[in-house]
Amino acid sequence: VRASIVVAGNETDEVTLLEFKSVIIDDPLGVLASWNSSIHYCNWHGVTCAPRHRRVTVLDLQSLQLGGSISPHMGNLSFLQKLHLQNNKIVGNIPTEIGKLVNLQRLELWNNQLSGTIPSAIGDLQNLRILNLHKNKISANIPISIGNLKMLIKLDLSGNCLQGTIPSSFGQCENLVAVDLSNNNLSGTLSPQLIGLSALSLLNVSGNLLSGGISNNLGSCTSLEQLDMHGNLFEGPISSSLSSLRGLRVLDLSQNNLSGDIPKFLAGFELLQDLNLSYNNFEGMLPTKGIFKNTSATSVLGNNKLCGGIPEFQLPTCVPKKTKRNRWTLPLKLVIAIDIGLLLLTWILYSLLYCLVWKNKRENPTLRGNSIPREDPNSTNFLKLTYQEIYKATNGFSSTNLIATGNFSSVYVGILVDGTTTAVKVFNLAYSGGSKSFIAECDIMRTIRHRNIVKVVTAFSGADYQGKDFNALVYEFMPNGSLEEWLHPINGEDERHKAPRNLNSLKRLNIAIDIASALNYLHNDGIPSIAHCDLKPSNVLLDDEMTAHLGDFGIARFLPVETSFIDVMGTIGYVAPENAQ
Repeated sequence: VRASIVVAGNETDEVTLLEFKSVIIDDPLGVLASWNSSIHYCNWHGVTCAPRHRRVTVLDLQSLQLGGSISPHMGNLSFLQKLHLQNNKIVGNIPTEIGKLVNLQRLELWNNQLSGTIPSAIGDLQNLRILNLHKNKISANIPISIGNLKMLIKLDLSGNCLQGTIPSSFGQCENLVAVDLSNNNLSGTLSPQLIGLSALSLLNVSGNLLSGGISNNLGSCTSLEQLDMHGNLFEGPISSSLSSLRGLRVLDLSQNNLSGDIPKFLAGFELLQDLNLSYNNFEGMLPTKGIFKNTSATSVLGNNKLCGGIPEFQLPTCVPKKTKRNRWTLPLKLVIAIDIGLLLLTWILYSLLYCLVWKNKRENPTLRGNSIPREDPNSTNFLKLTYQEIYKATNGFSSTNLIATGNFSSVYVGILVDGTTTAVKVFNLAYSGGSKSFIAECDIMRTIRHRNIVKVVTAFSGADYQGKDFNALVYEFMPNGSLEEWLHPINGEDERHKAPRNLNSLKRLNIAIDIASALNYLHNDGIPSIAHCDLKPSNVLLDDEMTAHLGDFGIARFLPVETSFIDVMGTIGYVAPENAQ
């Protein structure tokens, strides 16, 4: 019976693919010519099947100049996980039947000529992580059902003709990291539910008809790195709640009706690289510190009431405001002076106590309990795992899940209960170096957070089924492997259904910039500085967007202020020869 079900399912997939082909009326590159009965459909161009049950899991036909429409029969590919039809000439509606693809994790339909509406059935795709409909002609409202996509990480609906308000149901998508709704006709206020998502690192709502003030809820998006709200109808002052967004790298509020003073806290944003406040109604003195010292990184054009700033901005000199006569009495001055003195004394004592506690923790690192959270004020949902959950996630630490080995650890692919793919690093405690490496890596990782450093999902310190000590770190999975694998691919590897591993000059440059950014953060953005000590291609990991992340901090070190980087050793072969001598 089971065999007959599998056969029936295979026939369904083949028929569905042929139905898809039948509505593709333009195939200038002839890529669908292989879609015939002479070869098994799993070997057709762009089709990937699961090895065990031979059902279609990936359909990748991106950038092939295909013209036609999307067949409603696509809903019958019940095992499909990834659908890539982007950058073609596909027209018509997104079929409602797309909601039947319950295993779909990635839906990429951007840069086509799709029209109509986003079907509400899209909310049935409970496993969807990435939804990209950028640069089409889709109209009407954003369906409320998108709030059902609890696993959604990235949403891009930019460059369409969407109308109405931003649904409050976005607040249910708690895993959203990147949202781009730019260049539509959206109106109303910025949904407080959307900007209340603490995981957001990119939000772009530019080029719409949004209005109202800048909500205080934005202050809760402490992970935000890019915020683009330009080209709308926002008004009022810049909310003081934005002062908590100290991780911002890009802030664009240009071409609105904002007013009031430019807040001085923006000058304290050390990571801010691009600030655009042009064409608003700001007034008063322009700050002169931080990013405001860089005219190429800051734009304040079209704010005719601004004054001051560095000379390069060519703003008029500020006229000092007249102050009222000082009427403070001597007793009042004494009371204020005493209060300030007490506050300073309290602050000094608190600082001394904090330094003593910090020093004690550094000299006596201990690991207690099962889950070891990083000391990150932004981490509010730290995952707790049991040994049994880790064991099941890695299929009992199966060799088929093994992706890397080192002197003191092994790394396995782990699928958590919620479907999240992770990399589980298990330390070999049979060697003393294994325990030291685990403690060192925990000590480092709990203090750092950067987009180009591999993110720790959780840590575990406890016992296995035999009662032996067991230590593991669970990392975010990097689907494109290490830079080593791209620079020196292993011959004979089955790459039939994988994209060719080709690193052009631009990709190499971007990877170099990513790693330089991570090193600059480790060396310069904290006290004490951190030396990685083992920078090499196998420790540079690449995510699905080919963004580089630095990993393996097993021999990394905190550096006292007086220590030179010349004093730091690393792995033989990756340390300067004169240093090793």
